[in-house]
Amino acid sequence: AAAAATTMPANRMPKWKRDHAEFQAALRAGRQVSKAVANGTPLPPPPQSSEEWDDRVLCPHCGRKFNANAAERHIPKCTSIMAKPKMLRRGAGGAGPFSKTAAPGR
Repeated sequence: AAAAATTMPANRMPKWKRDHAEFQAALRAGRQVSKAVANGTPLPPPPQSSEEWDDRVLCPHCGRKFNANAAERHIPKCTSIMAKPKMLRRGAGGAGPFSKTAAPGR
């Protein structure tokens, strides 16, 4: 089963299998670090990030990621959106049921 997992391209591997492999690699790296600390040897290099397995398309306008079909629909619409929120902050809206500007009796 391990040979079949290595021959399949990473971006075609099921998500659960990618997550499992990443988890195992993190455990292995943790054991190497603890062994290096105990022996006083230099620390091993950090494990690879999972960005190479991400086959989603990044929107250049809002920074969100989409699969190829959704990106084809989203990116043209996102270019024309004028009022993009930069960051949503708690309490910045002011129209909630407990806000000071809400109508009395609500």
